[in-house]
Amino acid sequence: MSPEQVAEQEREHATDLIADLWRGFSDSWDTGLASAYQYMEEHNHPAMGCTAADYESYYQFVEGTELEIIVDQDSVELDEGWVSPAIGDVPEGTIYIFTINATSTASQPELLEVHAAILDGEAFFFYECR
Repeated sequence: MSPEQVAEQEREHATDLIADLWRGFSDSWDTGLASAYQYMEEHNHPAMGCTAADYESYYQFVEGTELEIIVDQDSVELDEGWVSPAIGDVPEGTIYIFTINATSTASQPELLEVHAAILDGEAFFFYECR
């Protein structure tokens, strides 16, 4: 395989992991806020250092809030050298930038550009908690 083919194969695999990450996050809201905050703790980049309690305190969503996030899979691309504002450095892992469509009962629908890292074969997002 050419280097370009390898890079495309890696991007496709990362895209699948990223889509699964956000789909799981959307699904976690179906079972309540505690589940959503726990998912955030477990799937946030380790360097963020956030707990479910941190998220609950920071976001203060109302029980019954619903959230659906859909990844624009065609928008996923490498973003080497990106510095996380929350971390103040380049996070560990392979960093991707992409667009998500976020629909929530707590706010208007939003089209957002966000980052995720692939680290040890798992996707992580970057949700601030402070």
